[in-house]
Amino acid sequence: MSEDPPSPSTSPHTLLSELLARKNAQSSLTEYVRYLDLGFTPAAHHRLMIRHLEEVERGECPRLMLFLPPGSAKSTYASQIFPGLVSRPPS
Repeated sequence: MSEDPPSPSTSPHTLLSELLARKNAQSSLTEYVRYLDLGFTPAAHHRLMIRHLEEVERGECPRLMLFLPPGSAKSTYASQIFPGLVSRPPS
C-alpha cells in the first residue's frame, strides 16, 4: 500500500507543515493527540495521565495504575491512544 502522491496544488508550505506536525506527534503524547485531531483538548487530569504515561514509555515508571472515576478517559488515553504512540519505530 502506498500513499497517493500529493496533488499539484499542494504547496511546499503545506507539506512542510504536515511533516513538522508528524515529527512533533512522535515526540509526546500531547502532540500525538493534537495531531490526531479527535475534537478535544486534554483537560488537567488528562495532562496528568499523559505525563505519567510518558514516564512509562521512557522507562522511568515500571508500572502504572490509573484510579480515576468512570468517564475520565482512562481507556481513551491508556488503551487506545497511548499504544499507538508506543508502537512507533524508534527515532
